[in-house]
Amino acid sequence: MTRLIRPLLAATALMSAVSSACLADLIAKETVRVDGDHILASDLFELTDERASIKLDRAPLPGKRTLLTVYDIQRYAEMLDDTWTAPRHVKRVPVTRSSTPLSAAMIEDLMFEAVLAEGVDAESRITLYGAMKGLHLPLGYSLMDVIISDLTIDRVSGRLSATLLIPTGLEGVKEERISGKIEAMRMVPTLKSAIIPGEEITAEDIRWERMPANRIRPNVLQDERDLIGKTVRRSLRPGTIIRKSDVVKPVMVPKGSYVTMVYETAGITLTATGRATENGSRGEIIRLLNPMSGQSVEARILTAERVEILSAAALVAANTNP
Repeated sequence: MTRLIRPLLAATALMSAVSSACLADLIAKETVRVDGDHILASDLFELTDERASIKLDRAPLPGKRTLLTVYDIQRYAEMLDDTWTAPRHVKRVPVTRSSTPLSAAMIEDLMFEAVLAEGVDAESRITLYGAMKGLHLPLGYSLMDVIISDLTIDRVSGRLSATLLIPTGLEGVKEERISGKIEAMRMVPTLKSAIIPGEEITAEDIRWERMPANRIRPNVLQDERDLIGKTVRRSLRPGTIIRKSDVVKPVMVPKGSYVTMVYETAGITLTATGRATENGSRGEIIRLLNPMSGQSVEARILTAERVEILSAAALVAANTNP
């Protein structure tokens, strides 16, 4: 009798375990992220059997989120011939669709290629209006899958507009209207760092920057040779446009300073002392006064201590008392 009871008890226990497993509720995840066009059973529930790949519903648009109610989840469980009991703390379950975000820079690059194909200057710059936020591509798509439609360009004002056709997966495409402007750009020399008045600008101090062509007036310096050897009248912010009036030649001989006036010819050197009556830079011609004779003379500045008299007669006259 004992031999018959033991197998019977074992069979009963096994059937009870199987029955309990079948009656156990599904376990739902409290946050869900999906990669494709549909919410799969395994996205929402802890499943490893053949039901895992069953499509429960359409997923949100790429980069978007939806909320599943308790009723929604119970309905999905019934689709799987199963049950789900909501924990007390669960009211809704968020479902987020993975995506590739489209940044403003990516869209500007795409638009730039489009306007180049329309013959716009390659040195131009595109600026798009608006925040350009919330644009996403489904996983597996790239910028090359975005189509530009209805592109219009006003050649006079530089304004442009277009419609972006952004793929969304099963939903087809999303139309996004964009607008902006095209600006012609030019390279201009600017300062790398601050230069104080009196400090001579060298080639190492210059950095080329792209600037909107409509900001480059006739008085803007566009050749680095107009900067090298000059100094600023006042401090300038690095990287900004430099106007002709912003720079001057550094003063080498200040007004009131004494220098040696020199005249050289055929191995003969004549010298005299002179006092500058005006400021002067290297290579400039200034007037000087001989303090002994009171006569004035013009000379070209060579160094801070030496000027070149233009003629011997001028030097003699400067040394002659009136």
